[in-house]
Amino acid sequence: MIQVRRGIRSEEVRTGGEHVLFVEGSEDGSLDQAALRALLSSTLRIETMGPAYSVRSAAQALARHHPKYYFLIDRDHYDDEFVERSWQNFPDPETDNLLVWRRRELENYFLDPAFLAESVYCEAEKPDLTTRLVAAAQKRLFLDVANTVISSIREDQKRTWIEHFTNPRDFTSKGEAVDRLITEKAFAERSSEVSDMVSNDEIAGRFDHVLQTMTGGGDELEYGTGRWVEMVRGKKVLAQLLNSGGFEVRDTSGQRLNGKELTLEVVKELAVKEVHSRPSDLTDLQQLIQGRVGAR
Repeated sequence: MIQVRRGIRSEEVRTGGEHVLFVEGSEDGSLDQAALRALLSSTLRIETMGPAYSVRSAAQALARHHPKYYFLIDRDHYDDEFVERSWQNFPDPETDNLLVWRRRELENYFLDPAFLAESVYCEAEKPDLTTRLVAAAQKRLFLDVANTVISSIREDQKRTWIEHFTNPRDFTSKGEAVDRLITEKAFAERSSEVSDMVSNDEIAGRFDHVLQTMTGGGDELEYGTGRWVEMVRGKKVLAQLLNSGGFEVRDTSGQRLNGKELTLEVVKELAVKEVHSRPSDLTDLQQLIQGRVGAR
């Protein structure tokens, strides 16, 4: 029997309809979705799917059954090895078709004065943008370091540290079962590990390690030194930078935009701008997706 589909979106017609990239975001029109639609909309659909854990869970559940579904999440707490493996394997249903940004968030890719200066909306000079960027990030530095420490401890505590019992002969009565649980050495070992993990010295040590990684040494930020551009909370820093002056965006009626609307327009415009300062990850993502969709 021939079936007729109704209500097909225009982007489904352009792409053959099947390929979908799911990204983080709680509402249609989120910054991630808007920027990636500008970059990839002629290739596939871009849909939001809530927070990162929802996107990753969906990737694990759906990729093998829907090989034309792709999933992209913020870096957040993931280490370099995990992130690089996602780029090496993407897209591959056997590894969940999951890609993880190399920087903390999409916005971190725009924390580049040379790139921002290419925007048609930019009225500031590169040195001024650099000064504003460093100042905005410096205000959040210790907050972002502290929150990174919290995230690292939370992730370390999620690992599987005890296995289930398997022998029914060790559990023939209530008393025997309770005694077996109480004497299981993994509980004592875990208690000691957690105690060490949240000790003052361990927390302070983690803080210093993250701080040094971000700044490259010391407590003050300098553009081009350390990994802070990758690691700070990009959403907050970019929004503050773009809305602190130096960028002007007007709507069709001539009214100046500000806040989220201004940030959205600047990011959408730059995402597709083919200039030397454009982050290579944006180009790499575009090529990976086009290679996969074009091959199918």
